[in-house]
Amino acid sequence: MLVIEQPSASVVPDVELVKMVNALSVGHVSRYPINVKFRDNRQAWFVDSRFPLQSWSYSEAVAVLFLGSDGVYVLNSDRIKNEKYGCASVGYRERKTGDAKKMLKLLKEIATSLTPYEVTKRSDDSIAYVASQWRGEPKVNLRDLVGHISQAEILKEIMYLKSVGVEFHSDVFKKAAAEGYELQLEAIRREKALSPSTSAILYVYEQPDGIVSVVHDARVNSGVVKQSAHWNYENMETTPEAIRQQISLLKMCEVNQYVPEVGKRDEQNGYWVHVDRDKFSMPTP
Repeated sequence: MLVIEQPSASVVPDVELVKMVNALSVGHVSRYPINVKFRDNRQAWFVDSRFPLQSWSYSEAVAVLFLGSDGVYVLNSDRIKNEKYGCASVGYRERKTGDAKKMLKLLKEIATSLTPYEVTKRSDDSIAYVASQWRGEPKVNLRDLVGHISQAEILKEIMYLKSVGVEFHSDVFKKAAAEGYELQLEAIRREKALSPSTSAILYVYEQPDGIVSVVHDARVNSGVVKQSAHWNYENMETTPEAIRQQISLLKMCEVNQYVPEVGKRDEQNGYWVHVDRDKFSMPTP
C-alpha cells in the first residue's frame, strides 16, 4: 500500500504529479508500505516505510519521480538499468516518458518495498574488514615482538645455545619464547576460526511482520560464493540455533560494536553474524 504524506505548507504538488501518485495508490501491491513524500512541486519520493528518510539522498529512496515543465516524467531508481547509458552515468538509473500510462506501469514495478538483499546492501558491510583485522592481529603483534631483534642479539643467543643447549640467554629471546609461542597459537586458532571453509558471514534482518530474512552476501564471503543468496524463516524462533545464539549476544552490545567470532549489530537493527559451517547448512536453492 501507499502512504501519501501531507506536504508542507510551502509545497503545492503539481496536479499531474498528484494524479500519478493517486493512480498508483489504487490497488498498489507491496509487502510493506511505501511512503510518498513531496519534496517540492514537481518531485515525489517513494520510501520504504521500514527505513524513513534521514536526508534527501537518492540512496535512501526506492524511487524518485520528477515531472518536467514539458510534461515529461523522469523516474530515478537503483532498480533501473538503462543500457543506453554507461553505468556511471546518471541516465543509467533513469527512465523518461511523456506517456502517463507507461510511467504508471513502470512505477507499479519499481515502487515496492526493498528486497532482503537490498536491505543488506544498505548496511555497512565492513564486517569482513574488521574481522580480517582481528584475525591478523596476532601476526602483527608477533612481528612487532620479534622484528626489532638485531643480528648481534641473534648471533649471541645462537652461540650461547650452542655452548649450553638449554635456555635462552637474552631477555629478548626469553620474551619471544614466552609470548611468541602463545601468539603463534592464537594466530593459528583465529585463522581456522574465520577460515571461509569453516565459517560463513550472514546478514540477518527481522521484518516488521516477524519474518526473518537471511542473506549470504558474496561481498563479505569473497572466494567462497560468486553469487549472493537469501532465504526466509517464519520467525526468529524458527531460525537455526547457530544464528539465534549469535544474535542473542549481539543484542547486548552497542550498535556497530564488532564482537570477535560473533558479529555486529548495525544501525538498521540488522545483524552480521559469524556461523560455523559444521553447525549450519544453507538451504538448497
